[in-house]
Amino acid sequence: MKKITLISCILFTAMCLACSGKKGSNEPEYPKPAEGETLYVGNATFSNVGKFQLAFILSADKSELHDITIYITDFTYSYTQGSVVTNGSVGGAQMSISGSHQLTPPTTDLHFGENSITNLTFTENGANAKVSYVYVDRNSNGDVNIPLGTSDIHFEAQ
Repeated sequence: MKKITLISCILFTAMCLACSGKKGSNEPEYPKPAEGETLYVGNATFSNVGKFQLAFILSADKSELHDITIYITDFTYSYTQGSVVTNGSVGGAQMSISGSHQLTPPTTDLHFGENSITNLTFTENGANAKVSYVYVDRNSNGDVNIPLGTSDIHFEAQ
C-alpha cells in the first residue's frame, strides 16, 4: 500500500513539474505577459491544500485570457479503490492549461474538463471568480479523480 502511494506521488509530481519546466522549486513560475498584456495572480483556499494559486494573462485588448497556470503545494489526500486505501501528498506541483479563452462580459465561465473558473468578473485593479478543481491521481490501477471543491478567488493585477 505504501509503495503504491509513493509511486503515485512521484509520478504525478514528475508529470506536473515536467509539464511546467519546473524541477523541485517551491515557488511558482508565472507566465510572462507580452507588452500591453497583464498578469493576474490569485489565491484560493481548499481543505488539505497548503497553497493554491491560479495565474493567467489578460490580452492587451482585454478580449481573452491565456497561459492559465495552477500551482499547488502541501496537498494531502486519501481514497479507497476496492480494498486498497491510498494516502498521498504532493509537496509542490505546477500545471498549465494551454490555449486562449474568449471572455464574455460581464461574467465569463471557463471549463477545462472537470475544472472550471466561473463568474469571472474584472474590477479596476483585479478580478474575482469561483474556481473548482479536481486533482487526478494517476496510478497503476487507473486515474482517480479527487475533487477539491469550489472556492472564491480574488486576482490581483501584477
